[in-house]
Amino acid sequence: MKYVVVAEPRFSGNPQENMAGMKNLQEVFTKWEAPKEFVFLQFVERIDGQGAIIVFECDDPAIVAEVAAGWAPWVHQTVHPVIDVEAATAASQKAIDWHDTL
Repeated sequence: MKYVVVAEPRFSGNPQENMAGMKNLQEVFTKWEAPKEFVFLQFVERIDGQGAIIVFECDDPAIVAEVAAGWAPWVHQTVHPVIDVEAATAASQKAIDWHDTL
């Protein structure tokens, strides 16, 4: 399954607290190793410093949930399971065809 994750920092303190959180997040990230089950397709950071967008594949949603839970103290994440547009278009056409039979 392919996933798109939109991640945004949870920092909501004063500037000093936010900087401490940012430093802690950076330290943790440099030590983190992605699960071997993850195949990263794209991992980009927003240029305004307000988060990242990650596209990856993983066949086990429980592993995706585990990773998301691990980052929850620092990052608000929205995890979107996605399919390629060709598959989505085919699914939409099947729905249209079904509706036409009603």
